[in-house]
Amino acid sequence: HELQSANVTEMFMFTVNIGSMTSEELVFPIVVEWVKFKLLKNNPLEIDKGKKQALTSENLHAVLEGARISESGLHYRSVTVPKRGQLLLNGEILKQNSSFSQKDISARKVEYELIGKPHEDIEDAFSFQLFSKQAVSRIHNFHVLIKADVNTISLINKGLVLIEGEGELITQAELYAETLNTKNFLYTITQSPRFGKLKRINRSDSTDSNDNITTFTNEDIIGQRLMYMHDDSESTHDEFMFVAAATGGAADNSKADLNSVSVAGTFTITIQLRNDEKPVRVVDHVFHVVRNGQRLVTTEDLRYHDPDSDFNDAQLLYTRRGIQNGDLVLVNDTSEKLFQFSQADLEQKRVLFVHHGADSGRFVLFVTDGKHYTSSLLEVSASDPYVRIANNTGLLVQKGQEKSLTTANLSVNTNLFIADESEISYRVFLPPKHGALYLNDIQAESFTQNDLKNGHVVYRHDNSNNLVDKFNFTIKVKHVLLDGGATVRIYLESHQRAPTVIHNSNLLVDEGKPVKISKKSLQVTHEDNLPSEIIYKVKIAPAHGYLRRFSEAEGYYVGTEHKPVQYFTQQDLNDGSIQYVQVRANQLRDSFTVDISNGVVELPGILIRIDIIPKLIPVEVHNFTIREGASKALTEDFIKVTSSHFAELNFEYSVTEKPKHGHIENSRFPGLPLLSFTRQQVEQEFIYYIHDDSESLQDNFSIMINDTQLRKESLLRTIFINITSVNDEPPTIVANKIFKVWVGSVTEITKNDLNAEDKDSSPGELVYSVTPPSNGHLALKSSPNKHILNFTQHHINNGQLVFVHNGAMSGGFNFQVTDGLNFAPRQIFSITAGALVINMEENNDLRIFPGADSAAQQSSDKSLKCPFFACKLKMNV
Repeated sequence: HELQSANVTEMFMFTVNIGSMTSEELVFPIVVEWVKFKLLKNNPLEIDKGKKQALTSENLHAVLEGARISESGLHYRSVTVPKRGQLLLNGEILKQNSSFSQKDISARKVEYELIGKPHEDIEDAFSFQLFSKQAVSRIHNFHVLIKADVNTISLINKGLVLIEGEGELITQAELYAETLNTKNFLYTITQSPRFGKLKRINRSDSTDSNDNITTFTNEDIIGQRLMYMHDDSESTHDEFMFVAAATGGAADNSKADLNSVSVAGTFTITIQLRNDEKPVRVVDHVFHVVRNGQRLVTTEDLRYHDPDSDFNDAQLLYTRRGIQNGDLVLVNDTSEKLFQFSQADLEQKRVLFVHHGADSGRFVLFVTDGKHYTSSLLEVSASDPYVRIANNTGLLVQKGQEKSLTTANLSVNTNLFIADESEISYRVFLPPKHGALYLNDIQAESFTQNDLKNGHVVYRHDNSNNLVDKFNFTIKVKHVLLDGGATVRIYLESHQRAPTVIHNSNLLVDEGKPVKISKKSLQVTHEDNLPSEIIYKVKIAPAHGYLRRFSEAEGYYVGTEHKPVQYFTQQDLNDGSIQYVQVRANQLRDSFTVDISNGVVELPGILIRIDIIPKLIPVEVHNFTIREGASKALTEDFIKVTSSHFAELNFEYSVTEKPKHGHIENSRFPGLPLLSFTRQQVEQEFIYYIHDDSESLQDNFSIMINDTQLRKESLLRTIFINITSVNDEPPTIVANKIFKVWVGSVTEITKNDLNAEDKDSSPGELVYSVTPPSNGHLALKSSPNKHILNFTQHHINNGQLVFVHNGAMSGGFNFQVTDGLNFAPRQIFSITAGALVINMEENNDLRIFPGADSAAQQSSDKSLKCPFFACKLKMNV
């Protein structure tokens, strides 16, 4: 029956039969009471600092009223599932309409697992129904409260779009990392962009390098100082990889490890290309044609490329000017001269050159991609008809196998008009002896250039032990014939195994000298190859020298610095014919890279290292700093021979220029200045520089090595010493005179009146402390009414200190001078004032004659030295 939802009353009617007697109809009532679910606990689950948490009976607990039921019989069915996470039962995800029991909850088997890391506090929920065998409840909701982890990183990483060759700021909208706890993030570049660089736009007061940076901060992003600059290449995509890490404020009360608050990412950059490149000529050949004949102009004669990667070269447009020895026409309409054509016309063989006139000439071509123009010349050479073999590398075939013969192995060029390469035919008049040629699987004695181009011609070896074969042929182009031959080399299966490097030791060479490269230092072998078949090809030449080979036929070395040897064999090395010549001075190492081949398999990129013994013994010195009066051990941190070739030699260092403010001594013989010392003494830390405790701020001395046995010396090296001064000298009073002033005057105190000196302090650091003067006050010139009791020697030297007299005629003040650490003895500065008195010393009569000038004037004119009257100023003290 269906599950009830309310109390139900049932009954049944019956009669009782005893023998022949039957009772009346009776009613038996049945009351079925409605059982109800009661949700005792429905408390939200709180998630904090975790991704998974179990539900307990404290969160969700239900009982059935009106009936006794075990926890395993009371079930929860999920009507909806959480959106921010998922419910798990024994680790398995619960989907919609899945169920679990109250017993599962009590046993902590039901868990809520958070998906992702929220950047703010959020809430999740799911709905459920309770059910048992007896009843079903209404729908209830269960809530999950999720607190954001303050250390969870919110990362905006939307990438950047910019135009080719330009720069663009990376703003907060494109890249930004933060947590609830901090916005201070340092981004470390783990893989730099390939087609551009990151730049920091510096503040005006910054001296940091801003080019090609490897770190930046959120402050750079917010301040619009972070820029990506494209390198103007034709790249359409770039990227850099980074790790963003919190640098402060990311730790909560639990003291989270800041190193764990980081996130890695890849910042993508999309580059929109623009047409900014001129077409570039990539095929530049002389155009050959039969005299008074015609020939197709194709991309094998003339071809341009537009470096803009999104441009189709077939769209390049050519415009030609006048041609003195011919004309360009369309191949299907030779009556119309052609002045403009596209590269697609050249590719599709629609352009025909018709010669007439001089044998040689040239004409101008303008090429454009629709925006940029460039020009060049096409040189034309007319001659008699010819056919030439352009390429004949021969063929390399494994024993008993077959190999296609293509235009990469054999091809011709001609000045004849060839509309189709099938017009170039090859007739074999001397077939191969140890194999056969096949065309489309049929043995053939003739084929065409088109067959070679399409790979239809095959040489098949007869599996004999002959490892060399050849065949001869006649090439026919129209009426022109040319005989030629091709070589077939056969290799064994073992030749497919790479050669073995037996020796590859560092070469040792004296600076400026040659050295022979022998098989003891460089040897490569193969079980089935002769030394002459092991070929070395120089891929990267030496940077500080060159390779040369001795030619017995010529009797001298072949190869110079400007035209070095590019190929040699193992046989050359075995014969001692190869030399490395060192040419550049002051270099300690060199190297070159070779590709080594046995003709079948190649060993690429084999590096040969070269150690150079320098002419001059390389001595490296470093400056240092010491305190005034201190000493410093001259260890290998300051004096060192850097070349390993001199590692075991005990050189003697000569002191060619002695220190001016100290000396060099052996610690085992203190006080005895040295003029030389050994390398071993430096290693044992016996050698010291001793400062003389003077007030000097700098010192230096020079050393060099001169080894007569090796006939080598070093350059003169100078070690500079910065000396940190020590304030250990007290100030000295060098001037303290009685200071005389006028009564009531303002008088400047000069350094002749009052002066203090200190060997290790500047005048500005010498401070005077004074008692109030008894007959006036001290002041600065700028504020003569303001009394001061402290001033510096700098004030005196610059004429800024004045004494303002007021009061007694005699007086002064006590003073003491300090440099901040040391004090001079206290002294008295005496001041005396004098009144201004005018005394009349002469007052004689002046006699003159009538009409004459004054005798005083005459006396003046005659330079009389005895005036008639005179006054004298005098200070009465």
